[in-house]
Amino acid sequence: MPIQLIIFLTKTKIFASEINSNGKAETISIKGNKEIRCEGKESIEELIECLYDTFNIDDFADDNFDIVIVESGADREIIKYLDAKCARASKFNIISMERVLPFIASNKYLVKVEDEVIVTFVDMFYKIACNENGVVKIGKARKMEDAIVLEENDFACLYHFIANNVAVVVDESKLEEAKEEIVSLQRKLNRYETELEKLKEVQKQFVALQEKENKKEEEKEQADAIYKKAKKYQDDELYDKAFELYQQAADMGSMEAVAGLGWCYYGGNGVEKDLEKALEYNSEAADAGVARAQNNLAWMYEYGEGVKKNKVKAAELYRLASEQGYAYAQCNLGHMYEDGIGVPQDFTQAVEWYRKAAEQGLARAQCNLGNMYRTGSGIEQDYDKAMKWFLKAAAQDDARGQTFVGWMYYHGEGVAQNYYTAHSWFLKAAEHNYAWAQYNIGWDYQYGQGVEQDSNKAYEWYKKAADQDYEDAKKKIESDPTFAYQRTGGLFGSIFSAMSDIK
Repeated sequence: MPIQLIIFLTKTKIFASEINSNGKAETISIKGNKEIRCEGKESIEELIECLYDTFNIDDFADDNFDIVIVESGADREIIKYLDAKCARASKFNIISMERVLPFIASNKYLVKVEDEVIVTFVDMFYKIACNENGVVKIGKARKMEDAIVLEENDFACLYHFIANNVAVVVDESKLEEAKEEIVSLQRKLNRYETELEKLKEVQKQFVALQEKENKKEEEKEQADAIYKKAKKYQDDELYDKAFELYQQAADMGSMEAVAGLGWCYYGGNGVEKDLEKALEYNSEAADAGVARAQNNLAWMYEYGEGVKKNKVKAAELYRLASEQGYAYAQCNLGHMYEDGIGVPQDFTQAVEWYRKAAEQGLARAQCNLGNMYRTGSGIEQDYDKAMKWFLKAAAQDDARGQTFVGWMYYHGEGVAQNYYTAHSWFLKAAEHNYAWAQYNIGWDYQYGQGVEQDSNKAYEWYKKAADQDYEDAKKKIESDPTFAYQRTGGLFGSIFSAMSDIK
């Protein structure tokens, strides 16, 4: 005996029963209120009796409901039996093809072909047919020939539309159009699935790259933190620790740290001086666009240290670093323009670059800019502005700035001339062993300006400056008649001492 399926549809309930191939009733399930099981029944009549005994018939009588029989081979006797059992129901119908067709016709995706109706929903479709006994057969599949029995929820949906009693005729010629649409949709689905797989692969690659980038970013942050610590050690003149951390950060990919290594090797700071390595590290970091390295490499080219002297290249490198706002390079480029080194001499350009660096607080640039105002080079002479910039440098305990302030007081440029104030500023600068200040102090003592004249003290200060190769100081102690005694004092003193010992 073929498998049979009975579906009861009401406003709030869906009942389903199944008869196996041996004619045994296996289960009846109720969706909505509770579940009823009727097992081992010999016939569909017994199955229905079980349903009515278990679920009070009065409950059925209170509802309007239809019964849909979907099976392969049920006869009219079963339908009559059901009709009799449901006689007390306020409404009872056997859903036949005539009841199904209005619903089918109301949807543009439904088409009728002879005794069959093809119902399409996107890429799925239903096959509904009426057999010789007038029993409705409904199926669902991706292919018409593979149509399968509808699920309970699908029957509920079908019941809802049937109840609307919509009656619209659909042209049978739309079948091919519907089939083509199904094929087209299936192709799109396949294409989307292929694209989805590609997108998933791209997503995997993106995630991998993102993870790699995140890891690089974390390492960069760590390297930057180590570099900053190394720079702090450098500023505190703890060069051994600075070199160690520069090396560590450089190994982690920090180009700033590579520039730091170049600086260490150039000056022998924390490591043995090695101009070849200084050139190597500064070149690597300069090529990576690190301003500090570009400035340091330019310095090596300007003075021919570790590399053949090339002042034009030096100026180019200073400019690259200057355009990144690196104050030391800006000051150096200003010097190149002031003296016409590697570039045509241009005092206006010199002032411009000095100012950029001076405004960043670089004392050397502040002194240079102040001197441009003092001399009126590339800008209108202005002693007040000159003094302003000299004082800014001096406030940073810069020896050159302090000496310039002393110079302004000594010569009365922009301030009242005052040798005593000038001398005090020279002494501040001399504490830094600054040769120009030492020379000026020697001058003060030689000529008694701001201090009591004292040729011996003058000689001592000139000697300190001369020992640093300050040329004017060398000339003083070597040729100035004032210091003839000091120059020979050691010899005459020894002879005098020896003679005084003769009795």
